[in-house]
Amino acid sequence: MKLRYLSLIIIYLLILTGKVFPQDFFSPENRLKFGSSLFEQKDYLRAAIEFEAYLKYNDKDTVRYNLARAYLEMEKYGQAEDNFKSLFSSLTLQNDAKFGVIKSLFFKGDYNSLRTNALVSPYFSQEYEIPLRRIVNISYILDDKAKYDPAKIVSVFPADKQPALLEMLEQRMNPPYKSPLTAALLSAVIPGLGKAYAGEYTDGLIALAATGLSIYFAADSFNAGNNFKGWLFTGLSAFFYGGNIYGSAAAAQNYNAGIKFNLEKGLKLYFSANNYFLPKEKF
Repeated sequence: MKLRYLSLIIIYLLILTGKVFPQDFFSPENRLKFGSSLFEQKDYLRAAIEFEAYLKYNDKDTVRYNLARAYLEMEKYGQAEDNFKSLFSSLTLQNDAKFGVIKSLFFKGDYNSLRTNALVSPYFSQEYEIPLRRIVNISYILDDKAKYDPAKIVSVFPADKQPALLEMLEQRMNPPYKSPLTAALLSAVIPGLGKAYAGEYTDGLIALAATGLSIYFAADSFNAGNNFKGWLFTGLSAFFYGGNIYGSAAAAQNYNAGIKFNLEKGLKLYFSANNYFLPKEKF
């Protein structure tokens, strides 16, 4: 037993003096290596924690830049922007960091600030001229309130992508909307026709059948001398007729909302699939 205790004491002393486990897993350099490995595995949250720990000991530009990228990937755009801005005085990463701010503003949806910063031409080196123009043009496309010339917008993108992009933009500017007024008028003439015009064919047939049957039962009741049932079905007829007109206008509005949503979604998917035509990261 004494020998066992003596061995444990010796091992403990060796650990304390660093002879058994000399590797300090929590040293700044090891935390940086671990963070870099996590970053490559796209585990951005844990990578950011390791980078933050390293930066407390050594505020290295490349680590700060990758920390900003990790925040950008986690959609923490404010923190990404702040870390990119802290590199504006960096000799090697200044332009990369400035473009990182532009990306942060873009993904945050702050298109006005993005365009304001992008207009400062000395702000970037020449290598960022085309990517900058592309991201600015995409911001115009995704901004509902912005007005633009589609031909000029697509001119900065690869030639093989321009025809499809131009077609999507022209469709977005002149979407195949249905007129709510036309839908209402059509249903006023023939119940359910406005809903069919808006693409709701089944609802159109139901509206036609409900209105037609209620009118038939009203007329039949009056002919049979049953005024109570006659007025009851007359009221139902008016209800179905008016509801059919209102519903047709609403159906046209829903159709238009669906068209707009699909066009917007299609554009975003298109740009996302092409990585928003942004340059690949250097690190």
